[in-house]
Amino acid sequence: MIMVDIGLYKWVEEEIVWEFWKEVFTDKSVLGSIIGGLLGGVFTYLAVLLTFKNERKNSYPEKLVTLTEMLSEVEDVQAKLAKYFEDVKREDEGVAFVIRELNTKDLDRSFLKKAVLVDHQTYKYVSQGAVYRYPDLIRLSKSPEDVNYADLYKCQIHVLRLGIKSRIRHYTKKIA
Repeated sequence: MIMVDIGLYKWVEEEIVWEFWKEVFTDKSVLGSIIGGLLGGVFTYLAVLLTFKNERKNSYPEKLVTLTEMLSEVEDVQAKLAKYFEDVKREDEGVAFVIRELNTKDLDRSFLKKAVLVDHQTYKYVSQGAVYRYPDLIRLSKSPEDVNYADLYKCQIHVLRLGIKSRIRHYTKKIA
């Protein structure tokens, strides 16, 4: 039976490891490869970060166009509601009041579809706004219930307009 001294074996193993590391740090080609790899990795990481940053900046004009379209739709609805409230205020019963309807579901879907194209925060803001709080159609007549619904919707549309303008300012600042 052969007996091996474990202490001697560990000493030989440690000596081999020590020689390896000594060779790594004294050999210029190995040390140069390690430093070159580290520098190359750092520069590649920085280049990827710059690429992502520039890619996001390039999408800002598209987002501004979408927000401008949303603002235009909101302002159209506000104009219709303003005309409606002007007509309601008229006391002249001799003038025929044209009953119209405002389809809130179609408007809200349009706003949501466009908000998705902008960003998560805009979508969240729009989805918490006027969506699903009112009947599918707001009937624009002189009945007090219809006037009340239209007035509530007018307030929601105004808040939505302010939010969209805020998002436009946000992206305008990022482009500049």
